Amino acid sequence: MFGFGKKPDHFTDLLEYLVDDWQMKTRYASAFLSAYRSDISALHESGLKRLEASFDLSKPENRLLAYQMPDPRAFAIVGQAYKGYMNDLRRGKHVDTEVEVSIWAILSNRTDLVADVDRALAKYIEDNHERKFPSLFEEVFS
Repeated sequence: MFGFGKKPDHFTDLLEYLVDDWQMKTRYASAFLSAYRSDISALHESGLKRLEASFDLSKPENRLLAYQMPDPRAFAIVGQAYKGYMNDLRRGKHVDTEVEVSIWAILSNRTDLVADVDRALAKYIEDNHERKFPSLFEEVFS
């Protein structure tokens, strides 16, 4: 979990999650996670700490509530894809690469989470992913 210098490294866990749970092809999941490895690991780590601090999991009702919540890895992945879109793709970084395709696939797959942060971007993604990437889901997901 912690790499060199005690920084969190959730690469393997997040890769398995994207490949196994999201059915994302390994090359796209790996390209995305490699591009944002330290940032997404830090984002995931801080989300886990906030979740842990906000719930007393010794109480059954809190365990049930935590069980019903979306997987915290989804928040980290979508959050990083959002940051990647806003900070990198809009500035031309990662354009025409597997990272760009991965970002679009992640945001398109979870526009519900994107809409919680940026409703306009979620609508833009929904309205334009098919035009920009006609076979996005077939290409990226198994």
